[in-house]
Amino acid sequence: MAFKLPFKLPAATWFRGAGTHSIGLELSQNSLNLAQFKTQTAGSTPLLQAACSVAYPVDRDTLLASPQGLKSLLAGVFKQHPFRGRRVTTLLPADKVRTLSLSYPLKAGQDEANAILTTLSQRLNEPLDELVIDYVPIRTTDDRPERLALIAMARHTDVVDYLELLRRAGLEVTSVEIGQIAISRLITWLNGHAPDRNSLVINFGNDISYLTMISGRRLVIDHGIGFGETALLERLATELDISGQQARALMRSGNTDGQSAHWAASLPSNNKARTLALDILQSDLIQLKDEIRRTLIYAASELHGQPVHNLYLFGSLARWNGLSARLQALIEIPTQHPDPLGAFQGERQHTTGSQQDLYIATGLALKELTAHA
Repeated sequence: MAFKLPFKLPAATWFRGAGTHSIGLELSQNSLNLAQFKTQTAGSTPLLQAACSVAYPVDRDTLLASPQGLKSLLAGVFKQHPFRGRRVTTLLPADKVRTLSLSYPLKAGQDEANAILTTLSQRLNEPLDELVIDYVPIRTTDDRPERLALIAMARHTDVVDYLELLRRAGLEVTSVEIGQIAISRLITWLNGHAPDRNSLVINFGNDISYLTMISGRRLVIDHGIGFGETALLERLATELDISGQQARALMRSGNTDGQSAHWAASLPSNNKARTLALDILQSDLIQLKDEIRRTLIYAASELHGQPVHNLYLFGSLARWNGLSARLQALIEIPTQHPDPLGAFQGERQHTTGSQQDLYIATGLALKELTAHA
């Protein structure tokens, strides 16, 4: 099966099917994350059917190469948790997708997909016919000559391989989404669908983090920055003479028992140790603050001066104790580590692992429950 460009697909959807509510499925770096909602009457608050985050029994690359291994992992999950059906809404692993914000001119009567692909072909130094490309309009209604869209690109072979992996693992894929759109949908629910609520989201990755501005249910800004957990752990490991694994355990956990004799002897108090670690990283956090401020300045023009009400933190660094308070002190915006399941009722006792791990899976699961999804 070949994909021919140019083509136009519904926003944020590469493959779409019909039926009852699908399971939101994410194969993150370290865990299989799943969420599903029950069918409800129109207008009612969704009820959680099931949700869980399960650590991989092997490294992710091994699992992605083994449909039978993934099928076995899913069988265990479905036996323990009350998921229904095998239909899934998913997204490609993050390292298989590139996203960028693209400004493009659109002349009267011109096809939007053609305009985007023409501009994109001028920006990229590679043939577009080897890629599957999707886009989400961001700026479409003001009087500026250029429009703005969030572009997602993946190699055709990677898309086909991922779909085939899930098919051979016994799943039926109803749609493949862009991660930022799943996050935007979740934030809309967490904000109670307030049309005038403006939220900045930072999704921390290992090497690249994404700053996304959401106004009501509209995606306003999305851009990536070279800031992530890997470099910060390397700095802490060097400065504190510990391993990167020990540094991560310190920032994520409540104790340092068994990490190292040197660490335990020199820094017996975890709170003091984390404060020291954040002090060491202060220059990095100031760089992050500067990126946030640049985003806020740009957002002020897009939002016509409306305030940004809160900052949501997701991803790797969102699990670090003390980081939220340190960031809030730098930027003076209420900072939250939201519970992605906090706006919903249902079978919460069926969740396992960190609920923070479920933010993308929950956003995916909400697709069929959200108007203009």
